[in-house]
Amino acid sequence: MVLENIKYLYHLVNNELVVSEIYPADSMNVISKIKYEDEFSPIELYAENDMIIVIGQRYIPKARYYGENYTRIIIYDARDKENITVTKEVDVSGNYNSSRRIKDSLYLVAEKYIRAYDLEDDEYNALPCYKDSTISSEMKNVTCEDIRY
Repeated sequence: MVLENIKYLYHLVNNELVVSEIYPADSMNVISKIKYEDEFSPIELYAENDMIIVIGQRYIPKARYYGENYTRIIIYDARDKENITVTKEVDVSGNYNSSRRIKDSLYLVAEKYIRAYDLEDDEYNALPCYKDSTISSEMKNVTCEDIRY
C-alpha cells in the first residue's frame, strides 16, 4: 500500500511503515521507519494531514485448538515526520475485511467465525469485542443491539 501527498510518500513494505520526503525530487530521502512485531501484519494505510492510520491483522495463539485473529488499528500523530508517535490503538475481534475513511470517520468491517469447539469452552465469548487504548486495556463486548451491517 502506497499513499502520497505533495511532499511525503507513505508506504508499507517488509512489515514496516516507511515515510519518505519526495519533494523536491533531487533530495528525496527516507525520514522515518516504524518496524512492526511479527504478530502484526499491516494491510491498509490512510494518511491525511498530520495523521496516519495503519490497519492490520494480529494472531494470538491459544493453548486449545487454534488461536484468535484480531484486527488492529493504529493511529499515529505525524506532525513531526521524524518522530511519529502512536496516539491510539484499537483491537477488534475477527479478521479484517474492508474499511473506508469518510471525512473524519473510519468505517471498518471485521468478521468473526464461531467455531463449534469454542462453544465447549466456558470462557469463550461468541460476541465481538474491542479494546481502545485510550479507554481501557481490557477487551469490551459489543452487544447485539450495537452491531450494524
